[in-house]
Amino acid sequence: MFFPPKTPDLHPLGPGLWEIGDAGINLYLIAGSERAIMLDTGFGSFVGLRALAEGLCGLPTLLVHTHAHGDHTGSDHEWAEAWLHPGEWARFRSDRGEGVRLLPLEDGQRFDLGGRTLEVIHVPGHSAGSVALLDRENRLLFSGDTVMTQPVFLFNPECSPADFLSSLDYLA
Repeated sequence: MFFPPKTPDLHPLGPGLWEIGDAGINLYLIAGSERAIMLDTGFGSFVGLRALAEGLCGLPTLLVHTHAHGDHTGSDHEWAEAWLHPGEWARFRSDRGEGVRLLPLEDGQRFDLGGRTLEVIHVPGHSAGSVALLDRENRLLFSGDTVMTQPVFLFNPECSPADFLSSLDYLA
């Protein structure tokens, strides 16, 4: 049986900002005037995420991950490198292999996209290296699976309910 490739659910959210839905997972394309960030790559259920992202914003697009779970890394093969907290590297390598060069993502690190700066906030709990990106100027927080409307899974071995609560307190 043939299943045609899926198309993403695309929602422009404002200047330089798009939500891309992949089977219930929200990915974000965040653009400045010089470069953009593709935040997570979903399940990988459609082809051409990088081309879509770069076509939407017309800019080179960095890949940044909130964490390494498979529902956030499925289209990584379309990039040569990805920014990821080192606490996630072992999980990423066990799931995805060596095809993508990993760059260390650290608490307090900033990405200057040209007129838009995103700050990395380490928010462990859902996983050891979960991060959120904060756009202070636009008052936007991209929280991955740390803050969401669905239940947050905290039962995997790498999860820590105590760290999760501390991360929520910090974000508040």
